[in-house]
Amino acid sequence: MAELPKSYLGAQVIEPGKPIKVNEVQTPELHQGEVLIKVEAAPIDQLDLVSAGPVNYMHKQYPFVLGAEGSGVIVAKHESVQNLEIGQKVSFLTLSQFGAYGQYAVAHISLVLPLPENLSFEQGASAIGNPVTVMLMLEEAKELKAKAVINTAAASSLGRQLLRYFQNNGIEVINIIRRKEQENTLKQDGAKYILNSSDPNFFKDLEQLIAQLNVSLFFDAIGGEITGQIFKLLPSGSVTLIYGMLSGSNFEIDAKEVLLRGKTIKNFSLLTTKHAFNPISNKEALEKLYELLQTQLQTHYHKQYTLDQINEALEDQRQNGSIGKVLIRPNK
Repeated sequence: MAELPKSYLGAQVIEPGKPIKVNEVQTPELHQGEVLIKVEAAPIDQLDLVSAGPVNYMHKQYPFVLGAEGSGVIVAKHESVQNLEIGQKVSFLTLSQFGAYGQYAVAHISLVLPLPENLSFEQGASAIGNPVTVMLMLEEAKELKAKAVINTAAASSLGRQLLRYFQNNGIEVINIIRRKEQENTLKQDGAKYILNSSDPNFFKDLEQLIAQLNVSLFFDAIGGEITGQIFKLLPSGSVTLIYGMLSGSNFEIDAKEVLLRGKTIKNFSLLTTKHAFNPISNKEALEKLYELLQTQLQTHYHKQYTLDQINEALEDQRQNGSIGKVLIRPNK
């Protein structure tokens, strides 16, 4: 293995809400459980768009290298790391200051998965964030014995994966979108139920479908006013899981819906949700993930960018997220 460079190029958030700058970054010292990965591919996720904005939700110290997940090859590891090897091809999530939009990234082994040779770096780049979340969402739905679910931001990459995976497992999905042109995308994935929140009869139509399909579970990526409005339409004993805040707004919940009708609302994240069939900790689930990455949980990328095009790439993802993800190639 070649000697590690003393520094490398990384796309840094210098100040909240300011354009990202590609700077020389000192190669960090590794700590307990950490590996250094030469990054081959890294997608732009919603978390990255939020982290590049005016609010530092992840409470990272400025400046930090942006990028929540990716794929690459391990080039160094802390002496405590036993289950991963230098030269190994991997997918990873990172909560580190040294994120995936750099020529190198730091990740903890608890969020690193081996990437088999039959999967490309492009496939591996988005192997954890959305696919593992969707797999865990299905486990949640099974545990709650849900026959049908609602999902907002349904035309997103995660939304499309959820639709394909849930329908293939016998659970109906009410897909909520905001723009008419998103309908065709979902129909191509086999969607049976699509509602546009901009339509004047949206809430009336949704209420009818909730009753018709016996919906008991609501996955929400939006937040804001619509969350509370849909929560109120759900039947007694239903569960609402918040997995995103795309609106950036707060929402209000009628306390009577919780106290008198037994409804539940809580957060949902692959980092905190506990299910046995989790690819991060279960070998059988990991093998299933590898299979699904080529079918139902496949990620579509509509464009690739180099590191010096990071600000253009971020804007592309903001404007065109419903047609596919953007991929950063830090070492190209």
